[in-house]
Order: sequence, then C-alpha cells, then structure tokens
Amino acid sequence: MEGFSVEAAPDKPLPREIARYGNRGVGGKPSALSDDVAASISRDIAAGHYMNAAARAAGVSYATIREWIARGEADEAHGLDTPYARFADAISRAEGEAEKRLQRAVEQHSDEDWRAPAFILERRFRDRWGKNDQQQAAAVTINLTAEAATALIEALRCATAKPIEAQATSSEAEPADKR
Repeated sequence: MEGFSVEAAPDKPLPREIARYGNRGVGGKPSALSDDVAASISRDIAAGHYMNAAARAAGVSYATIREWIARGEADEAHGLDTPYARFADAISRAEGEAEKRLQRAVEQHSDEDWRAPAFILERRFRDRWGKNDQQQAAAVTINLTAEAATALIEALRCATAKPIEAQATSSEAEPADKR
C-alpha cells in the first residue's frame, strides 16, 4: 500500500516500552518488520496474492506475519499505535481491496466469463463467498464376496431384530380349555 510507514504517528506517541526498545522485544533481536517489508506484503495481498506467498516474496515466514498481525491486533485493542498495529491495519485494508477488486471483476465480466474471479472469491473469502453446502461425508466403497455380503446382511438382521416379549402372565399363557 502506498504511504505505509511503521514509524510512529505524530498524533499518537509510542508507549514508553516501545520507544525505549524500538522495533524489538525487551532484550530481543530487532524485528524484520520494516517499511519496505510491510509495504511489499500489503501490496501483494491487495493484488490478490495469498498471505503465504506474500510472506515468502518478502523474505519472512507466514508464521511471522501471523504473529505480527496478532500482536498488532492486541496493540490496537489496547489503543496503542505501534508498528504492528499499523501493519495489522494495512493487511486488513489490503484484504478488503483484494476482495473489492475481485468482486468488481465478477460484476464487469458477468456477460463474459466471470468464473475465474468468482472461483478466487469462493476460496479466498470463504466466509462470505463460499458455498453454503453442508459438509458431505466421505463415501466408502466396500467390495464383498456374495458369501460375505450374505453374512453381513444376516448379522445386521439379527442385530436389528426386536427381542421377543417375555411371556405374558401365567393366566394369559394358559390355554382356554384348561380353565
């Protein structure tokens, strides 16, 4: 995204801990999150690339990006303006731009072949664009010999048969001529 910067916003000073230790944890190594890395990742995501591919292209792991986003969301929840909070916001905006661009492509190509952008929308933004089909159970095919099939049918028949009711009371069980 253009104009992205992980530096502090002038109207929101950084908390003392972040200002003191910079772009690293207490006693840790400096973070790989820089303006260039953040801009590259957000630009790729806005172009429609998956986060994993954007991470690899920027030279960081997918897990690292997820950590940066989680840290940024936590910082935003506490009202902190940190490089991670700005990164998380930039990624969220980039995902919105990618979805909007794909939706526009479906609308523009509705008379032609709209299936490719629709396919990407269904898979990338599954919660909003995916099909609401219920999960189908995996089908299993079993090949049985005639004898095995007969034995299985008989076993199922026995298992599902109703038990015979206990004999009625002794007065009902006696034949009428004995009374």
